Amino acid sequence: MSITLYITIKKFYNMQSRAKLVERVLDILKRSDFAISMACHGKSCFDFLARRSMLLLLIKVLINIDTLTYEQAQEMFIISRNFSAYPLIVGIKTKQADMEEDVVYERFKIFAVTPETLENILVYNILPLIFSYRGGYYVRIDGEALKKAREERNLSLGDVAERIGVSRKTIYEYEHGNMCATLNTAIKLEELFEVSLAKPIEIFMSRDFEFSHSTVSKNSELKKLENIGFEVFPVKKAPFNALTKGEDEVLLTRVQLSSHRLEAKAKILRSISHTVNTQAFFIIRKTKQRCIEGIPVVKKSELEEMQDARELIELIRERANFI
Repeated sequence: MSITLYITIKKFYNMQSRAKLVERVLDILKRSDFAISMACHGKSCFDFLARRSMLLLLIKVLINIDTLTYEQAQEMFIISRNFSAYPLIVGIKTKQADMEEDVVYERFKIFAVTPETLENILVYNILPLIFSYRGGYYVRIDGEALKKAREERNLSLGDVAERIGVSRKTIYEYEHGNMCATLNTAIKLEELFEVSLAKPIEIFMSRDFEFSHSTVSKNSELKKLENIGFEVFPVKKAPFNALTKGEDEVLLTRVQLSSHRLEAKAKILRSISHTVNTQAFFIIRKTKQRCIEGIPVVKKSELEEMQDARELIELIRERANFI
């Protein structure tokens, strides 16, 4: 077998495996009563959004979670921050090994779990207790519970340290929440005191991510949006080109040369906008259409004549109601 044929077969196998993984994740979300957007193409920084009441998830499904690029992670955080969503990766392995069930992993500060772990969290309300870090497994210790258990047994920090095989300072740090324990040490502590000491990991929580605000100067349409008062966040790996942020809302924005063959893209954009509960719109350089599949269309010439953000918002609302 040639190397080229081998690579082709491997890519096909991975595509088939990923498709099954996506189906598995979608099934879990549906059984958990989530409303789910249409799926995006594989190169997008996310595959779909899912909402259940106030919980909004931005999900990327990967066979190997380490294949997520920094650019994709950055854009996942930009989108999540603007819509109060939680970015999440679902996969089955890292570049080093298969992922374990009920263990939380990370890729560029984005939590990553297996489908089984996601199912335990969403369907059965069982939160994971273990996280992976640099090849090891760790647990966040409930410091108050540890201190209470130690004092009830009249044990000093040194007594516990000696029995567990760590330093006195380490036990002190556990009790004050300043240090995580290895999985082995956490098991020893729970066996010593016969109480649960591991703190559940909340994967749906806000996290900081430092990123540079991309320039929009190369795109005249996006630059115009900035000039009339919007804050613009360019996005390369998504069904939209940018997030256009006004005073009261964030708009999904897609710039196109023409309206030719935009129906499929418009359906995905509409589905995403419904899931995040916001408005989407097209900026098209040459078109006679006012709306495509429920998505308002703004011609470039119309945008160029606008003096402030209010004019654009009013036009978008007018054309959204036109259908």
